Amino acid sequence: MVAKTSYKTLIIHLTILAFLHLSLNGFSQISVIDSLEKALVLADQDQKIPILQTLSWDLKHSDTPKALAYANEGLALSPNPSKDYGIFLKTIAVVYSISGEFELSDEFTHKAIDVFQTTENLKLEGTCWSITGINCRQRAMYDCALQQFNRAYDLAKVISDSINMAKSKGNIANVYLGMGQYPKAIEMYQQVIAFAKASNDELMLAANQGNLARTYSKQGEYLQAIELFSKSLSIYLKSGNKGSYANCLNGIGIILEKLEMYPEAVEIFNRALTLEQELGNNSRKGKYLNNIGSSYIYLKEFDLALDAIQASIRFYENAGIQASSSQFINLAICYLHQGEFERAYPYLERAHQQALKKERRHNVILATEVKGRVALAQDSLEKAEELLLSAYQQWEQLGEPFSLHSAALYLSELYEKRADFKTAFQYQKQVTLLEDSLFNMSENMKITQVLVRERLIESGQITDAEDSKSAQETISTSPFPWLT
Repeated sequence: MVAKTSYKTLIIHLTILAFLHLSLNGFSQISVIDSLEKALVLADQDQKIPILQTLSWDLKHSDTPKALAYANEGLALSPNPSKDYGIFLKTIAVVYSISGEFELSDEFTHKAIDVFQTTENLKLEGTCWSITGINCRQRAMYDCALQQFNRAYDLAKVISDSINMAKSKGNIANVYLGMGQYPKAIEMYQQVIAFAKASNDELMLAANQGNLARTYSKQGEYLQAIELFSKSLSIYLKSGNKGSYANCLNGIGIILEKLEMYPEAVEIFNRALTLEQELGNNSRKGKYLNNIGSSYIYLKEFDLALDAIQASIRFYENAGIQASSSQFINLAICYLHQGEFERAYPYLERAHQQALKKERRHNVILATEVKGRVALAQDSLEKAEELLLSAYQQWEQLGEPFSLHSAALYLSELYEKRADFKTAFQYQKQVTLLEDSLFNMSENMKITQVLVRERLIESGQITDAEDSKSAQETISTSPFPWLT
């Protein structure tokens, strides 16, 4: 009997260690989860806790209901208070944060904090304050986020935990990025990058180079952003970290979309998607598909866009995560262009509510503008006027010339339909003035497009434009080093 129990324990421990190693090195999450679930069936009660911790953590992006189920099972098995009990509470908090249920996330985070304060585990308490900081940042509550991340930093400093001190600085930089305070964000990222280089922490280096790249991208410094993303890609390629490699590719794809290089953006997004299909991260698959759909919208390939965005929302639903306002807006735009106005409007309502909930002002305004476009297409001119004027005024406040140009164009069309040619002329004049300023921006963009394309072709990240006859051909011919 003793021999049998020892053999079973050995099998379970070897399974956990082997598949944790595989998971960390980029192998299929699905095979890892399957093996851990088999080990869970064999395990005695005291052996289940580490397996449940791994399962609940690894499933947080791909299947949030199952992640919560395993975490709650672990809670029931763990003594309270204890480190294990606190870890399961913390995992539940993270799962709720990922799924956008921030109030529940905060509730479980504070329960975990109580446990870690009782057990005097300052390191884990600090990571919990970081979760509350992330929840604040996601809701654009930036002062709150800075307070929580500084609290996490102070706790890490008390125990001389230099790694978590650096992570807290990275989180603070993310807040400054969200606030649009790019110089402060750059300064903080550079501090973390210097620490990562000094401590030979390549993954921390790659992650913060990627975030610094996103900051430069926000400032329109696309070449610097591409160079930093390329450095991070090299690290992830060497370490075999496919998930982070895919996320970096996504960052490059977003730059290409901003530069109106839509076929190349589709190619890059598709490569990221190919990796996530292997890894099984449903939330990231959904994000990359939405980005593919967005590029197809710009290419006016609305059928392809609709397929991608619908699949994107299904992946979010499969993961137990609420679809984003961006997904709903893209879906509505597809229906608008297909003349299915009645199908478009409910998604715009959902987009508006989601954007308000997460305080995404840009998407609140965009949802309003697209509602106006739907009303205009339906000849509901009074409603269209109210919505488009509201969007126009808010774009003007934000100082977004591209969006302002779009709203002015539709207002001009609206007043022409109403035979109010004087007002139509005023908005058409505004369109012309905006086009003059946008032309200069466009000329600068063309130069950047050439330089970015050369850099990406040189590094093998995109195929030569002459070899890509269409976006659809591009998306189907994107070999990836690990898959060949």
